[in-house]
Amino acid sequence: MCKINLAICCSLLFCEISFGQNSAATPAFEVASVRKSADPSARGMMRGGPGSDDPSRIVFRNAPLSLVLTALSGLRRNQISGPDWLDTEPFDIEARIPAGASKEQVGQMMQNLLVERFKMTVHHETQRFDGYRLEVAKNGPKLKEANPGSSPVPAAPGFPSLAPGQTSGVATRGGERFQLTARQQPLSVLVNVLQAQLGAQVENGTNLTGHYDYNVEFIPPRRQAQAGADGSVPDVFAAMEEQLGLKLAKANVALDVLVIDRAEKTPIEN
Repeated sequence: MCKINLAICCSLLFCEISFGQNSAATPAFEVASVRKSADPSARGMMRGGPGSDDPSRIVFRNAPLSLVLTALSGLRRNQISGPDWLDTEPFDIEARIPAGASKEQVGQMMQNLLVERFKMTVHHETQRFDGYRLEVAKNGPKLKEANPGSSPVPAAPGFPSLAPGQTSGVATRGGERFQLTARQQPLSVLVNVLQAQLGAQVENGTNLTGHYDYNVEFIPPRRQAQAGADGSVPDVFAAMEEQLGLKLAKANVALDVLVIDRAEKTPIEN
């Protein structure tokens, strides 16, 4: 299996696309190359796209299709069903992006490219997974609703500072504590952070639809065995309730799953 450097993050990571739309009605890359990787043992990487320092190209090197699909669809790996080789066969994909294309358009272009080159057919279905539901705690939320038209409140002492124009920031202090600073942000930002930290789907059941200023700090779940040695930093579950007036409850979550019915292992290269 190829090695993927997850620290290298493509600007399209959270772009949502919907496989199965009419490809004829969507834009296409100016030129694109898809081929099997020449060195399957090399480290994988991804770069480029709108919002990056190279907006005219998107490049995947030595990347399995599971990485390409999760990067471009916003789906987690367990929301993609298909042949086993999606995780093990690495490919090199490079495409030139038309000027002014949005992240959503580039995602659709890549969808069309995969369908064409791998002769891919897919469908969507709903499946249920073990996960969590974010709810309002018994005593109500402790979130401060922000005024989107005002200047952002400075970061709290000891929390990640925000550069001009930046609305959220995260930091891990020595691997022992995770911190999030959010200003004028919806709870979807918090939900995305929780999903990444817990490694599971989190459903927003708070019915809180505003934009908020909030800070939260907790022991990363992967370090929870060492949590609370001195009682100074809570685990993620206690932090939600103590700091934000929210709670995480185990739940059976309904998710959209992309099912790949058919795909050729060897792509049409050019």
